[in-house]
Amino acid sequence: MVTDDSGISKLNWEFFGREGPTNVISFSYLEDYSPKGYVGDIIISVERAEEEAKEAGMELWERFAQLFVHGLLHIYGYDHEDEEDRGVMEALEEEIMEVFRGERKGRG
Repeated sequence: MVTDDSGISKLNWEFFGREGPTNVISFSYLEDYSPKGYVGDIIISVERAEEEAKEAGMELWERFAQLFVHGLLHIYGYDHEDEEDRGVMEALEEEIMEVFRGERKGRG
């Protein structure tokens, strides 16, 4: 799902008790019953993505892809609360982004 800063701010407050917008929020349904193949929801703020892409000098599609990958990794249980976990998550994000950018054809 794509929303704006206002929409993601409401979700950020409702579910996490945090004020203000964030770039991505995800909800995992892997431990709950869900239809086959449905793993969760990813919500991206288009306003945050546009601003961050501009600041980083990258294309908007690439920032959206990064945020999607970040949200998907959260769904599968990865986090970045401490330095070790952050390093693992960032390495996986970069490996997946290499595939998106066509820099990597996969393992093997």
